[in-house]
Amino acid sequence: MRAFAYQELVIRHGGVILRTSEEYIDGPEERAKARSSETECWDFILEEYKKAANDLPESWANSDAGRLTKGAAYGMQARAALYAKRWDKAIEACEEVLKLDYTLLPGTSYESYYKIFTSVNNKELILPVYYEKGQNKKQHNFDTYFCPPFDSKPWTGGANNGAAATPSDEYASSFDIKVNGVYQAFDWDKLNVYGNKPFDNREPRFYASILYNGASWKGRTLQLYVDGDDGYMDFSTTGQDNVHRSTTGYIFRKFMSNDPEYNFTNVLSGQYWIEMRLAEIYLIRSEAYARKNEFEKAYADLKTIRDRVGLPQLEQKNNWSDYLTDLAKERICELGLEGHRYFDLIRWGIAVQTLNQKRLHGIKIEKKGNDFAYEKVECDTQDRLFPERYTIFPIPFSELQTNILCEQNDLWK
Repeated sequence: MRAFAYQELVIRHGGVILRTSEEYIDGPEERAKARSSETECWDFILEEYKKAANDLPESWANSDAGRLTKGAAYGMQARAALYAKRWDKAIEACEEVLKLDYTLLPGTSYESYYKIFTSVNNKELILPVYYEKGQNKKQHNFDTYFCPPFDSKPWTGGANNGAAATPSDEYASSFDIKVNGVYQAFDWDKLNVYGNKPFDNREPRFYASILYNGASWKGRTLQLYVDGDDGYMDFSTTGQDNVHRSTTGYIFRKFMSNDPEYNFTNVLSGQYWIEMRLAEIYLIRSEAYARKNEFEKAYADLKTIRDRVGLPQLEQKNNWSDYLTDLAKERICELGLEGHRYFDLIRWGIAVQTLNQKRLHGIKIEKKGNDFAYEKVECDTQDRLFPERYTIFPIPFSELQTNILCEQNDLWK
């Protein structure tokens, strides 16, 4: 846990102050202490994970299932090594995980793939965080904030919950579509080719990750169109907090509960969070191989991820730039909504070009008789601002005041 806490600090702020003595707690006279270098921080973090891996068991039985394991320590060490640009260490840690009793769940249908997120203690989970649904239990409010708006009507008398944030079309359109039996990149300009059915024949991860207009959900059909039960609203910067309508035409499905006992009052969400699962290990190892110019091995790991959901093997690229295009798409489709994308952009050095002076989009859907009309719309009222200094978090002003030896990051001076 100490390694994880420091890792979360370092990926945001760079080198931080290491206070790691196990003999005593720094006293008031040691309040002023300089930041360690990022290299020193990663050295410490990786060694902590190594010690944890040596101490922890491979698994826990019965009611102890879900506690930290050897696989969790090695898995987090692999992620840390990737961020630290220590490619050999990342590969080594991944291979330690792959020696253990984990496996990718079947995923050629979205129902089978979705079990990753609904089947407690399944064999793909490396580091899950469990909750317990029920009054006075360790539950949470994910569904209250993000469910399809009409879900709350039986309990509140109207669509008074949900859609606090919704998936962008940039995310939704990353998932391939099958045309004449062959998967290809999705393109809104090819609606006629798709028979005006943009949500049919998408790859399984689309259906396990996103709820869309016409999706079957809790015994009904979602109506994410203008004036539909779940509705749509044009994005604005005011008056939106209490409307509960999607501004993108989509709703989250990954981590959403379809449990009919959820009542938006005292029985809330009990779904588990996944901090790490086996698919990420293959993606980490693939990236580390590519950094070492071992592209055959890198694409072999991408093939493992794609085989699971029935997607064809990618043509091997032999340079980092082209490989990154393939890797980024796989990480979007496989790990979307699991907390990786922002930090991927930062560590790849492409956050500014991806986010600055850009706008995200959604799909406005209107019912036309028995069919629908689709319009791609902007979900920003102005271009987004993401200058270079946003690629690292500043040191809080209060910390600088408290600790005179702590210096601000150069981009924020």
